[in-house]
Amino acid sequence: MECAKCKKYFERPLELYNGEWACPYCHGELALSDIKLIVTDENDNAFTISEISYLRALKTPKENRAEYLRLLSDAMELCKEAAQSGHPKAMLRLGYLYDCGYFPIDETEAFKQAYEYYRAVWSGKINDMRGSKVNGEYSDGGLKVKKNAAKLYLNLLKNAPPKMKRHERYDYRSEFSALCEMGLCEGGAEFEYTAQSTDRAERVIGILNGCFSKDHSPLFGLCLLNGAEFSSLAAIKDTGKRSDKSRLIHIAEKVSVYLINLKNGVPRAIKSERDLVADDGDYALYFFNPNGKKYLSAGSVASIKRSLEKGDAVTDFARVNELVSIICRGRESLDYVFSDDDILVHKSHAESAVHALGDLIKTVQKNVETGEK
Repeated sequence: MECAKCKKYFERPLELYNGEWACPYCHGELALSDIKLIVTDENDNAFTISEISYLRALKTPKENRAEYLRLLSDAMELCKEAAQSGHPKAMLRLGYLYDCGYFPIDETEAFKQAYEYYRAVWSGKINDMRGSKVNGEYSDGGLKVKKNAAKLYLNLLKNAPPKMKRHERYDYRSEFSALCEMGLCEGGAEFEYTAQSTDRAERVIGILNGCFSKDHSPLFGLCLLNGAEFSSLAAIKDTGKRSDKSRLIHIAEKVSVYLINLKNGVPRAIKSERDLVADDGDYALYFFNPNGKKYLSAGSVASIKRSLEKGDAVTDFARVNELVSIICRGRESLDYVFSDDDILVHKSHAESAVHALGDLIKTVQKNVETGEK
């Protein structure tokens, strides 16, 4: 992928907490439409294997959830790899996975990702580079794939979250008219929409499970929930041999997890079963994850954790509570999940990771004040 601003080529963009992308060199905003749609033997093979894993996951019996999650994780990682190299059907499938809630992230971010992937496919030029192996699927410029992308795109806009519908960029009627003029509004969508559970506790446990992803896992995050939702979260059992244990406790063995009372800002570490009790108040679940693939050094990760969780002589978790206060002002988004990409986009060579964290907090505040994620 090449940045239109600095003209530098890179394989992986910075993926930010609000669903946007940025150049890893100049930190300029990117659009998925900048990806060239190319089908190669390599990315087509990755997409084919990801589809096999996905279909096997769907056929896995409900009682074998561990196998389902393993197959689904493999499918999503392979699909993402193929999509970021420009495979149009992989981009379409990845947009669909975001659209249906397979990625445990806030609905605003998921909507933006699905929007960009669908739009990139129906608006781009598809090049099939497979030579003699070409089967004619893209001989007409991939019209069938483009129509499928347009159908899914319009369905996404029609069912957009209320917050997104207020944005003129996501206006269903104008986009419908434009796609009709382009001849892309015929036929039904290839993927049958199968939305994932919208249960609040399941959503939060999904975010926490992401800390163990083989892919780029989150660095830290905040999830707003009430006492009843936390009790439901705590009641979710682990899978496999530890099925009698709370999944949240298992996660907390490797991830720092705290429940913060929004009334007084007091954090409580989640470490054992006795920590799984909450009243009817409102809370923020804070987690910090040092595990998984990270692009920051171990020292930078540790310094960010210290900066978030240490305060003055009176109050710890000063910066975490600053973020909680900012997020609660907007309240339209309940989950804020940050990766080290969100730090890197604010970090210059001369600045520390902690300084970049401060700039990230200012960006979140600005976005909340302007009505964005």
